[in-house]
Amino acid sequence: MDIEKTVLQLKEVVEKLSDDELSVLQFSVPWQFQPEYSDYKTDADGFPLYPSSTDKEEDQFTRRQLQDECWNKFHRNPQINTSVRGLQGRITGRGFETTSENRDVQEVIDEIELDPRNRLYNFWPKYVGRSNVEGELFLCLTCHWRTGFVEVDFIDPATINEGGDDDTGVIFHPDKTTMPLFYNISKKDNSKDDYDQIPSIFVARYPELLKIAQQHDNFKVKY
Repeated sequence: MDIEKTVLQLKEVVEKLSDDELSVLQFSVPWQFQPEYSDYKTDADGFPLYPSSTDKEEDQFTRRQLQDECWNKFHRNPQINTSVRGLQGRITGRGFETTSENRDVQEVIDEIELDPRNRLYNFWPKYVGRSNVEGELFLCLTCHWRTGFVEVDFIDPATINEGGDDDTGVIFHPDKTTMPLFYNISKKDNSKDDYDQIPSIFVARYPELLKIAQQHDNFKVKY
């Protein structure tokens, strides 16, 4: 079979087709398959290759379940692990530094970054990795009012899972579903309804949002 001749003939036929005919033209490729063939339901990592249903309510995962799955993939899949660690090196590897031309500002940066309570010089790569694996990063910033020192603490996303909207551990703005207002941080003993509430950066910037959060049934009278 002369492949080149066949391709030229096919090209001539296609060029003669009208726009209406081209709009309904379909091709078949060797790697297509029918969904009913069970051998093609998942890939090598176990993920489905096609949606099992068009129903949006089916197979809904919680934020906690998705994060756990991402964390497991990071540890078990060498490609994902290498990719994340490569990103850590490119962003916060050798030569990375936080600097300012203003000496006073640089002194504050050094105080926050080098203080043994923060050790950001050690944790920057870890923070980059966690944010890439889990899709979000929770850092609690505490300003010591006597000295002005800013303490940086990491919050494990797994501890944000009690109460809030849809039991996600997060209180969102009622009209802005992607704007978190407060996070419910569960205690280590996992006692139900025993958690601390930490305001998001949005509340820190716009304190008037506190009034909106106070209307939530899960809000604790603390502020």
